[in-house]
Amino acid sequence: MAMSTPIIDHAPPSRGLLDQPNEILHMIIGLLPTMIEFVKFVDEDGIKRNVSQYLVLAQVCRRLRRIVLAADFWQRPDFDFSDLVSDHEAERPRPRPGQVDYGIALRGLRAGGLMKALLEDEELLNNFKRKKAWSFSENETLLMAMMSGSWFSQSIESLYLNLRHGEMLPALWTLRSCHQIKRLEITMISFGNKPTQMDLDLIPKCLPRLRRLKIDFQNFKGSLEGIENLTDLLIVCTEGPFELSNWSPWSPCVLPLTSRSTLRSLTLFGLFGLSDGILNNFSNLTHVTCESVEKTMIMTLRKLTNVQLHSLRLCVTIGEDIVYLGKLWSSKCLSKLKRLHLRFECCDRWFTLGDEMQAISQHVMNSGISRLQTLEHLKFEGGFDVVWCPRLGSLKRLKCLQLLILKKAIGRTVGEQFYGIQAFPQLDCLKGCLESWTKADGLIAILKREFEVLPKIKISYVDDLAIVWEFIEDDNCLCGEDGQHLDLMSSG
Repeated sequence: MAMSTPIIDHAPPSRGLLDQPNEILHMIIGLLPTMIEFVKFVDEDGIKRNVSQYLVLAQVCRRLRRIVLAADFWQRPDFDFSDLVSDHEAERPRPRPGQVDYGIALRGLRAGGLMKALLEDEELLNNFKRKKAWSFSENETLLMAMMSGSWFSQSIESLYLNLRHGEMLPALWTLRSCHQIKRLEITMISFGNKPTQMDLDLIPKCLPRLRRLKIDFQNFKGSLEGIENLTDLLIVCTEGPFELSNWSPWSPCVLPLTSRSTLRSLTLFGLFGLSDGILNNFSNLTHVTCESVEKTMIMTLRKLTNVQLHSLRLCVTIGEDIVYLGKLWSSKCLSKLKRLHLRFECCDRWFTLGDEMQAISQHVMNSGISRLQTLEHLKFEGGFDVVWCPRLGSLKRLKCLQLLILKKAIGRTVGEQFYGIQAFPQLDCLKGCLESWTKADGLIAILKREFEVLPKIKISYVDDLAIVWEFIEDDNCLCGEDGQHLDLMSSG
């Protein structure tokens, strides 16, 4: 006779959500998606609306409201009150050129009203008084923060503004009493086909005590002159390139000489042609990042005499200017270089890929990179030639080696000819090596034979470099040392 499971009539019921201790509820709230998502509903008037799932939970009961108001997401540096308001812009007809987009204006008013209502909660307000880093994409929410009390201007240290062209002036002018702000990140949003123009004069006038600054714009006027203690400067100019040189009117605008004794990190995107006459003024500059490196910038770095770089990151588009890159390694400014990040934009077409790899070999790897004997961290992105391994092994102090390899651009030079994956069927002597080279373990085994003291090595293979390309925000090294980059929204 089969045994049956006894039924217990008086078993305690399973515990519901609100029967859980506060610690469990905090964990549950923390599992909600980082990106704010919305719940659809129909209000009493039959109108379809969306509401943030966090606000839905806060309306269930007083206990859940306290849990939501104490959640970690409010304290995130990238949290924006506007994220709590659904944007129906996609459902509205787009305004004609010259017309006001009332939908955008309405979203700002809704976000400002919601923020005002939330800040009336004393518990949430007390939580925000500990918040140091803020993000705003609407002037209305910024105004509500300023009007809620002096605590905001006294506590804010880091700020991210993601605003449209006409909103930047009132936003910065509103912030002029926030003397504690040391980090500022600005992104100008284009409106229609009209390019946005950033007025640089506003920044030193309103926030002269900045230490770290990032600006992302299409065009600019004015100058940053007047900021006296800037340590980190990152400029992204999407309508560039603008030439920065001794004879260029833009040079004194974006590189404030008032910070020549404090600036230590410079990142330029869409700006080129810096002259050594300008950079030599910044004697404490130790970290430089440039995209689309060309002859003028390479020659500038070669001539620097008053600057000692510890970190250099270059994105190189392979062309005629690559012949000058190999002359850079003997530069005086690199005599103490510890960190080097090189990225090469390899062509997708096979009939030019072999030429590009040979150009990298001749003008970058074989032209004296072994002179960088102070180098401790090397990150190389692009193709890879197995014959480079002895060159890498000659870097005696290397602690960390990271290779991001384009799959179709890995191979070996035989004589003066580079043979990649597509060429292996034509080269019988290398067929057996293909499987080993295209696996990280196989290439690491080759590298191990070249190093007296083996560094930490990470090798990744990708089909397309563009998928993983984030040059502005460099990853930390494998050995645990922080990457030298401008991370304005971090808490460090």
